[in-house]
Amino acid sequence: MTNLYIDLNAREHEVIQTAKQYSGNKLVGRFGMKGQSTWFHLLELSDFDKELVEGVKVKDGEVIYRYITVNLAAGGMCNLIKINFERRLVYFLTQDASHRGYVEFETRAEKAPWIILGNERRTEM
Repeated sequence: MTNLYIDLNAREHEVIQTAKQYSGNKLVGRFGMKGQSTWFHLLELSDFDKELVEGVKVKDGEVIYRYITVNLAAGGMCNLIKINFERRLVYFLTQDASHRGYVEFETRAEKAPWIILGNERRTEM
């Protein structure tokens, strides 16, 4: 077990285990956003996800993951997100893409105060 499971409360642990059970996706990281009280847990992509995002353009240093939060889990959702780990930039799905079921990310990123991927961390200085 990696350090990704350290500091999880019981509800967050349950959410991750449920996501892994239904999708088979493994926890690979997490990040936080200013003004959000919940953590965003990053999950690796399944084979289905990889086919779904095959045509999506990503720049060098960007990777697509699934993410889940306590609130998303309550609604049975586990959305896609594009992340630039080195710069701590996160690109959420557009609202239209999220509602209609296709993959298109916002063109403007949000800066995450901290991101953990595996055993690597990026935080504000």
